[in-house]
Amino acid sequence: MSMADTAIYSLRWSGTRRANLKKSLFIALALLVLPFSLVITGGTANAAVETEKSLNGRLLTTAELKAALGSNGISLNITDSADIKDSDINLPDIVGSGRLWLTGDGSLLGDALLSYKDGHNLSKADRDSILNGDMAKAFLADEFKKVEFVGQLQVVSDNDILHGFNGTTDDGTVVQVAIVSFIRGNIFGMVFYGTADNQLGEVLSAFGGQTAKLPN
Repeated sequence: MSMADTAIYSLRWSGTRRANLKKSLFIALALLVLPFSLVITGGTANAAVETEKSLNGRLLTTAELKAALGSNGISLNITDSADIKDSDINLPDIVGSGRLWLTGDGSLLGDALLSYKDGHNLSKADRDSILNGDMAKAFLADEFKKVEFVGQLQVVSDNDILHGFNGTTDDGTVVQVAIVSFIRGNIFGMVFYGTADNQLGEVLSAFGGQTAKLPN
């Protein structure tokens, strides 16, 4: 079974055990950053070099996530969570950290932060690939049997774009996935929420909470 097949079967949107939840997050984030690690593009040098520790410290905590949701009158029944370490990805040029939350109804909310290890800023090609949804598509393509691009749902800012997708699992279940892809200096990443009926409030609230912890 390939790594992609393992991801599809382990990343279930309901009834996921902690071990599989954590394993699937490792695979998902590795798949997400793989296209960017294969080719190093020339960017501007940046003195603010990120580490696994610094990125992990910038991630939303569960308490901060609940506060961000609550500020918009939203409540999620979070039943489990898992973190990813940079050593679990083990890519040569990119450092990353992520966190995933599973809810009682099988919905999934995730947060990932990435940066080049040498601290350089993103090139125009990198920026375009992230903000036009390529990074989000690369993630979803190996997670679902079929992925339908719904479209660009919102331009939050010049550095933050919300895209929508419909992902179909092997058993025919359709998951509505909303992903905000974002860039802050030499940090890039995404916040995503997958559920049966996505109203966008959850992903936008989590995104607001996350970017509040990042440098401008």
